[in-house]
Amino acid sequence: MDKNQTEDIQQLFGWEEYVVFALLLLVSTGIGIFYGFFSRGKQKTTAEFLMANRSMPVFPMSMSVIASFISAITLLGTPVEIYNYGTQYSIVLINFFFVMAASAYLYLPVFFKLQLTSTFEVKKLKFNVPLF
Repeated sequence: MDKNQTEDIQQLFGWEEYVVFALLLLVSTGIGIFYGFFSRGKQKTTAEFLMANRSMPVFPMSMSVIASFISAITLLGTPVEIYNYGTQYSIVLINFFFVMAASAYLYLPVFFKLQLTSTFEVKKLKFNVPLF
């Protein structure tokens, strides 16, 4: 690397960006410490930890599912896929709505009624096969 490239890299972040980044890390750490040590509603079982004891409202659960479904790879990969292969990717987007509707109206009611959390539990119930 020559001297000009090194100077360009060093100028990417100013002190303001480092302050904002440090504050972001401190706030995130503070939230984790607060809920880890001082929260009264500690989770004692895996059902409480993973499923919020089935007591969370619809909106936070929906946001959690959306956040886990839309990953950074999706956000970075979709524009690249469209750039490389054109509008053929739109077929995936069209089918996405049909698959989501089928999941919401065919599968989720069964999971909810049986109080199941994964397809592995369905496999265990239906075929009497151990989970792992």
